[in-house]
Amino acid sequence: MRNSICTSVVLAFIFYNTALAAANEDEDGSERDSPKPGHSNFLRSNYLSGSQQWQFTWCAHNASVCKDPAKFPSGGTKCCWNRFCVDTKVDPSNCGGCNKPCTYGFSCCAGKCVDLLRDRKHCGSCDNICSKHSQCEFGLCGYASWEKKKPKNKMKASPPASPKYPW
Repeated sequence: MRNSICTSVVLAFIFYNTALAAANEDEDGSERDSPKPGHSNFLRSNYLSGSQQWQFTWCAHNASVCKDPAKFPSGGTKCCWNRFCVDTKVDPSNCGGCNKPCTYGFSCCAGKCVDLLRDRKHCGSCDNICSKHSQCEFGLCGYASWEKKKPKNKMKASPPASPKYPW
């Protein structure tokens, strides 16, 4: 019994390695470039796709580079510390100006730190305004609350008639 379990485990290991090696080959039999051990495929894919999310535009020599959409496509508005461009309208670490971080749980909307879970003018996302009669709860307008609406006709609502019981 023990030998059959060991044999099954060894065969499964061999099958797994064979499948892994086959998946790492191109159609012509050459081996594909695989990521280095310990490196995230997510970060590697962003690097290869040309994502500029983690790149900074340096403005040490020319602060006007921050306003040039060709050099800084995400629209930096300010050169902070004479080093890099920052969009102070949406960056929670530099909200409204350099080195003005929002506190934990707050986001930066139009250069102001707001609570997206409770702010009626920024409910769930920036500039998502709740209606006049609803509150912003958990980032949703009117979540678990009863909106008070006035009836269209001005007649008073009468209570429902009580049921007539046979006894």
